[in-house]
Amino acid sequence: LSDWYGGFEGHPPALLVHGEPEAATELQRHLHTTHTAPVRVARLGERIDLAQLAVSSRF
Repeated sequence: LSDWYGGFEGHPPALLVHGEPEAATELQRHLHTTHTAPVRVARLGERIDLAQLAVSSRF
């Protein structure tokens, strides 16, 4: 996943919505450290408005 994400120009924001909480947090840390990426882990039950995310380019 890190190599795939690293191929995106400008390191767009990433929202992690799948996986065990510990694994998601570790991937968040890795992407931020390796790619200086703005990454956030969604909370269980959180509602995410994809249209709103498209309007704002950063979290």
